[in-house]
Amino acid sequence: CPGEIDIAMNVRQVLEAENLLDNFGPLTRFLARYVLRLKPGYFRLLSDFEVELAAGGASSRESGDTLHEIVAFQPIV
Repeated sequence: CPGEIDIAMNVRQVLEAENLLDNFGPLTRFLARYVLRLKPGYFRLLSDFEVELAAGGASSRESGDTLHEIVAFQPIV
């Protein structure tokens, strides 16, 4: 029988943030930003997490911290 999982992550600290368009020339940056509407970025984050698992009448809860990375091409809302 399928179970359920609930995950919550809260960013504690942004360790690194980089505009990926900085690696390109001015014309490419202009086209990406204003024609394609891209805003690519790389982020390295330190987050707190909580995980709740439930399956077969049993449940478990864990919490801690994690280091993770995100690459985004549009603004994250």
